[in-house]
Amino acid sequence: MLVNPGFFRTDLLTPESTTFAESAIDDYRARTEQTVTAWRDVNGQQGGNPAKLATALITLAGIGEPPLRWAAGTDAIGALEDKAQALLKQADAYRELSSSLSHNDNAERRFGSTRDLAKPLAQRPVTHIGDTSCTTPFVISSALQQ
Repeated sequence: MLVNPGFFRTDLLTPESTTFAESAIDDYRARTEQTVTAWRDVNGQQGGNPAKLATALITLAGIGEPPLRWAAGTDAIGALEDKAQALLKQADAYRELSSSLSHNDNAERRFGSTRDLAKPLAQRPVTHIGDTSCTTPFVISSALQQ
């Protein structure tokens, strides 16, 4: 299970726990200062409760099929949804061009009509080879791992 945590109120960002390095590259100095300021400002304001996170992780570890990816916290859910929407927008922007790249014989044998490949995932017929879905939902999940 991959856990994408949001911000949890721990001692991580306290001055006793975190030392920020000085920016050694002038081109990154302003951005580094903004980031350090933001991290210092969020200290003690994080929305996540670490005790609840621990309980949730134990719960998920005990179920038969835990999720491959789990967004821990409302801020993590928001970030995941934003990323998913951005990826879907990118996929849709050049869908026709991307869908035109298959050999027709292979695409039709594996996925049905090549016209179906140009449709958004939700509108495609679901086909199976054995127990594996061929609607390629991995596009979103593999991209989110970055």
